[in-house]
Amino acid sequence: MLRFLVLTFVVLFSFNHTETFAEPLESDTSKNRIHEWVEIENHVEKIHVDTHYIEYRRNFIKETRPCKIYHHIRTIVYYCEIHGHTKVETILEKVEHSEDHE
Repeated sequence: MLRFLVLTFVVLFSFNHTETFAEPLESDTSKNRIHEWVEIENHVEKIHVDTHYIEYRRNFIKETRPCKIYHHIRTIVYYCEIHGHTKVETILEKVEHSEDHE
């Protein structure tokens, strides 16, 4: 279930493509067909995804404690000034557990 939610999140953000021009582009020059992408925003977000419980022994007594799972997701936004297009790239940087376990 967790993998499905993460995959859905990544797919939704990776297909976020908007076109802002209303008229068709001129096809006379090749410059109109090539995008010149410029990075305009780049940030990393730490998102709490799930919590599970781990078992451990303390003084021969079995105990449990919660372990929170976080995903670090980098979002990069590009803009093409020629066409007025934007595109978004999302990358799963790392998965972090609050407790050290295997």
